[in-house]
Amino acid sequence: MYVKELRAIFALTLVALAVLACKSSGEESVTSGKSAGAIGVAECDEYVNKYEKCVSENSPAASRAELEANVASMRNTWRQAAVNPAAAAGLAQGCKQALATAKTALASYGCDW
Repeated sequence: MYVKELRAIFALTLVALAVLACKSSGEESVTSGKSAGAIGVAECDEYVNKYEKCVSENSPAASRAELEANVASMRNTWRQAAVNPAAAAGLAQGCKQALATAKTALASYGCDW
């Protein structure tokens, strides 16, 4: 069930990225990307770190591997997209939405968001 929500969050974020990347933005959301595995967009790094913590600490063992694989794929996709400054602005908005959606979708896990 939670894998379905993760896929929906991922799809929503990609759509938001595509839409928002078309808009110009003067705001910089790109971070230094110094931490291991960082995406380089603060909002996305926050989302992925919180999601990974939630999954590793609270998800059922039976679904944990698939959830971790999905979020690793999402991190890699977002890291590649963040190279483009216009896409990074779109990613920031998409990741904010993804975090809000994950809070609801994974509420039963009792995660600290």
